[in-house]
Amino acid sequence: MSNIELIDILRVKRILEIISSDLNTKDYLNFQLINKLVYNTTQEFIEPEIWLKKLQLMGLKYTIDPELFNLNLEDHTDPLNSAFYPDTALDSIINGNSTVYFNKSQGKQIYIALFKCYSPYIDKLYNNDINSSIFPSEYSQDPLKQAKILNGINLFNESNSLSDYSYYMKIKEKWSIFREIFINSVLRELDSDFGNKSIFIEVLLELKEENLCIEYFKSLGDITSEVLKKGNYLETLFTETVTNTDSKDSCRLDQSKLDQFFKDLTNFFNNRIKQCDDLFHDKYPIIVNYSEAVIRDNLTVFTSELFASDNNDRLKYFPKFYTYLIKDCIVKINKTQNGGEEYPNILKSFIHLYFEPIVSKYSEYQVEAFRADITQRLDEFQSNVKNREKEQNEELYNNIKNKHDEKTKKSQQDITESKNNFLTSFTQILNIGHNNNSKREEEQIKMEFDLTKMTNTLQNIKLLVSLDLCMNVLSLAKDDIDNICTFLGFENIKLELKVHCQAIFKIMIDEINEKHIKPAYIRALNLLNEYDPDDTIEKQEPVSVRGQQLTVVEPLVKFTELMNIGDIILQMISIFYKNELVRKKIIDKNKDFLNDVVYKKKSFETLVDDFVADGLNTGINKLISEIEFAFNTLQMADDFNPPKTSFATTPTSTRDLKPTKCAITVVEMLFHHCFLLNGVTDKGTTDVYQQEIGERFFQQVVKNIKKNLISVDGAVYLICDLNYYYDFICYKLKQKQIVKLFTGLKSVGQLFLIDGKDSKELGRMICDVGKFNGIFSQEEVYELIQRRADWYRVKKNVERIMYGLGFGECIIS
Repeated sequence: MSNIELIDILRVKRILEIISSDLNTKDYLNFQLINKLVYNTTQEFIEPEIWLKKLQLMGLKYTIDPELFNLNLEDHTDPLNSAFYPDTALDSIINGNSTVYFNKSQGKQIYIALFKCYSPYIDKLYNNDINSSIFPSEYSQDPLKQAKILNGINLFNESNSLSDYSYYMKIKEKWSIFREIFINSVLRELDSDFGNKSIFIEVLLELKEENLCIEYFKSLGDITSEVLKKGNYLETLFTETVTNTDSKDSCRLDQSKLDQFFKDLTNFFNNRIKQCDDLFHDKYPIIVNYSEAVIRDNLTVFTSELFASDNNDRLKYFPKFYTYLIKDCIVKINKTQNGGEEYPNILKSFIHLYFEPIVSKYSEYQVEAFRADITQRLDEFQSNVKNREKEQNEELYNNIKNKHDEKTKKSQQDITESKNNFLTSFTQILNIGHNNNSKREEEQIKMEFDLTKMTNTLQNIKLLVSLDLCMNVLSLAKDDIDNICTFLGFENIKLELKVHCQAIFKIMIDEINEKHIKPAYIRALNLLNEYDPDDTIEKQEPVSVRGQQLTVVEPLVKFTELMNIGDIILQMISIFYKNELVRKKIIDKNKDFLNDVVYKKKSFETLVDDFVADGLNTGINKLISEIEFAFNTLQMADDFNPPKTSFATTPTSTRDLKPTKCAITVVEMLFHHCFLLNGVTDKGTTDVYQQEIGERFFQQVVKNIKKNLISVDGAVYLICDLNYYYDFICYKLKQKQIVKLFTGLKSVGQLFLIDGKDSKELGRMICDVGKFNGIFSQEEVYELIQRRADWYRVKKNVERIMYGLGFGECIIS
């Protein structure tokens, strides 16, 4: 190619751009000197882009915003003085401490300063001049300056990465070799016993060799040798106990060893903190990385082995271990310049991160341990109840049998002593035959045994549910939930931990229900259902109530005692739910209303309510049966229809005007049973219970009136009884819905006072339905009034008033 052709080619701007971009700096400067045309063209059109690209390759940012210009090169024109101290903008280029902005007008000036500084080092590397003399003599004793120059060389070499790649790679290779040699020399200085080691740490940090710093720092102390193995804590923290097979504890945590372990651990961290602060100051947070490695690789592994899966009995001590770790170790760690003010919180975050598997394992264990513990407690209680009843029944049967045997023996002795009297002996021999009838005796023993057994069972109903046991179960549940809540700071498994807390609550309700409350209520309900007043009224000793001897529905009385205990347990569980689940935010009652915990709690409450409802309904039936029995047996025929002969001519022999014995008895029975629920359950349940008894009692009074003949003379005693009933209902029971029933009854009672001579008035009063407060219809009043002793005498006139004619006046033609 001729010179003319080459010159013509170089006139093309695009060709000049391509050639210039493929040349290193020295070749580019020589290329400009080919001729004036090339020089002028490159200077005017190409050179600004050349320097811009080279600086961008070095990491500088191009901008046209004058407010962002932060590079002042006035003090950095001498290569020997431009090793770029930390307070200069050029130093920021090398170390990447901040973003350096420039514009095109500054590009060449910046690059020239960098070229003058680093091209001598580049040339030495390119020519294999790799030794300590690469640095100027004034920096020979300043390894930190040397490190900065090394970083600057590498950064400057990046400007050649596109223009001369082979040149760039050769410098990169030589630089890497020299850098490795330099770093090794720094490490040797660190391993020596002389000199200021912190300066060499700073050199490594300058060279971005943080990992080497960490490894060196690790070499200064080892937690395994200084703490874990030194104290042999894996073997000595727990003491295996030699116990019988019934014991729950196969090991125990040695408190003195635990205290010493965390003391050693605290001292270890504090020693490392001092070393780190002395070496690193606040240049690089090495203590944070180091502490993470210790927690991850040593402390977590140690703790996992300490609470290994084959030592589940140890897991119950894990919350205590963790609490000591946080409160007895972390809080006692000294302040650190290197780690900063947040260092203790950072340590906690590492513990929370790496202890997660152990915490998950513990919380799972705690749920199952709780289930096993309360199941055993409840089963033991049920077993003890059964064994106690069995022993009592055996003792009771033997006592009754021995009593009968004693009577038989005494009878035989008496017979032997009377042999001389033939007739007496003959009679007694016959009696012996009668008394030795084993079948009759066995039945008598069994009858007495069953009655006494039932009495004992009734007395023991409230012992079927133990408040102490339930309180212990709730206390155990609280402790276990508290233990799991110790770890709620573990954010990643927080939901899992809450689920396990909820599981403990559900297990608690299920076990208390199935193994304690439910069996007790079923037993009490069975006793209520089996109770027959006709069979027991003559066998049971009457109870003295306000001076009156009466038979009470003992199963109902005992059932209400059980209700009281059950209600207390429900309230305890409700308080537990609020304090331990809601207040501790284990469950959000506003958001988690469909949660199975809430469902479980409501189901348990509903079950108890159903038991209570069934028991009270059965109890009311039995009470009404007792009242009906009293009406049938105590209400005499002459109570309301006294014979004429019972009234003497003298006033002193007149019968006292007071309620009958029957009325007094049934009211005392009502008084004894109607208020059993006071203070036992809520007012709503008590009101329903009392209203039901009141209504059923009203029906029994009406039924009793229909069974008795009532004379005009006896009506005053009926009214006495009705007033007595009314006073109890109105002033004692105080259920307004029931009061009106007995007000109506009192009005009916007045009808029996009317003399038979006033039968038409009687008819008119029967027709006055409003007189009976809407309680009785005319037909019902008519049915009641037929119990008048003189009914057949007044019937015709009454019916004439009621229907307009008497039935006898109807003539069929």
